[in-house]
Amino acid sequence: MATRGDAALQSVVDSTATSQHDHELSSAEEQTPVPGSISKEASKEASVDAPVEYVTGIKLGLIIGSIALACSLQLLDTMIVSTAIPRITDRFNSLPDVGWYASAYQFGSAAPQPLTGKVYMYFNTKWSFLFFFGVFELGSLLCGVAVSSNMLIVGRAVAGFGAAGIINGALTIIACCAPVEKRPSLIGLVMGLNQLGLIAGPLIGGVLTSYTTWRWCFYINLPLGAFTAGILLLLRIPEPWPKPKLMVILPKLHHHLDLIGFVLFAPALLQLLLALQYGDNEYSWDSSRVIGLFCGSTANFAVWFFWNRYKGDDALIPLSMVKNKAVWSSALFQSFMFSAIYVATFFLPIYFQAISNKSPILSGVYLLPSILLQLLAASISGPLRK
Repeated sequence: MATRGDAALQSVVDSTATSQHDHELSSAEEQTPVPGSISKEASKEASVDAPVEYVTGIKLGLIIGSIALACSLQLLDTMIVSTAIPRITDRFNSLPDVGWYASAYQFGSAAPQPLTGKVYMYFNTKWSFLFFFGVFELGSLLCGVAVSSNMLIVGRAVAGFGAAGIINGALTIIACCAPVEKRPSLIGLVMGLNQLGLIAGPLIGGVLTSYTTWRWCFYINLPLGAFTAGILLLLRIPEPWPKPKLMVILPKLHHHLDLIGFVLFAPALLQLLLALQYGDNEYSWDSSRVIGLFCGSTANFAVWFFWNRYKGDDALIPLSMVKNKAVWSSALFQSFMFSAIYVATFFLPIYFQAISNKSPILSGVYLLPSILLQLLAASISGPLRK
């Protein structure tokens, strides 16, 4: 029969074993990132610069050059089609679809834009960037081999979806590779080189359209994209914080990326775009179709807003971030600025060719004064922010 001392001893042993087991579980939880959030320790590490992790020398130059080229291709794809549109509409007899060649790309880029931030938060930065870049290249290929106007529009939307993650990825990669004090200069450099797409787009589009075929306006992305992806594949990009393992994140992927929020946001944006596209073009502004699209868009945005409030900081676009004056004022400013830039850059070449009877090359040359000044401003903005 066990004595009272033996029972006490057994109790101590059991307590010690339980304590050790709890400690092991706690250690395992600390080592494995918790799905849906980043541990406090990881967040602290992300907020503290770790110079040993940063890239320097020729490797940094290759990374910055590669992401700058990728961003340039993304902007090149936006601008290059403007001088080719008259030939495209002649080929497909699709003048009413002119607006869609730009709108499909911009919608494809705008709708998943908030989602890309979540992707870079939870998944490997380099592979996420290459995924979006690969989708962009696929869209360019679809546009190049298009046999109808509808196929071209679909290709533009696919390319836009890929482009959504390129700029976000480039900025994330800069944050991964360089300390805080160097980032403004590197961002200014990348954005300055990015403007080369604006400069070269109309000119290259004019040359290719005049001397080869408009299809090369899209094919040109393929060899340049392969070169860019090849360089990034060979280089290591450090992660700013520990990322959850793939098998840990997949079971609750819809929660982490807020896919419900995306499903609410994308149709709302699409309905708004359709209403603006149809209004006074295919239907009058007071038609039931246009009014219905505006009402549907408003209702979807309202549901999405309340869903965002419910999700809190895990939402697709956290309201706490939108309330920041620097964030919403910058977003509002950029929306007005890019609206003016894209409308002028996209439709002026059509005006020069269709109304002024100028060649595709000259229609690109006439845009140079505006684009060169944008390049100059983007190049000096980085040093001015320091």
